Amino acid sequence: MTERFIRLMTERELALKLNVKHTTLQQWRHNGKGPPYIKMGRTVRYDAYEVQNWLERVNPTPKEQDVKANQFGGLEMPRMNMKRTRFNFDNVD
Repeated sequence: MTERFIRLMTERELALKLNVKHTTLQQWRHNGKGPPYIKMGRTVRYDAYEVQNWLERVNPTPKEQDVKANQFGGLEMPRMNMKRTRFNFDNVD
């Protein structure tokens, strides 16, 4: 068996990477949802490798048949990237 380096992230580090509040991660844990985590006493950590696997399970990349199923009028519909954008309104008059 090959060894792999385990990269553990804090709750806040993962929240930043997923663009969610750390309280969202807490709610997911409480409800039995979200990425797998490791609890060491009162400390919660997330294994980066396991988080990546979880992301691939909950948001799989489209397969060829999925792309064909998304055709509309002979044209393939583009997959939308719904990444949140934060706007800075500090300099608005």
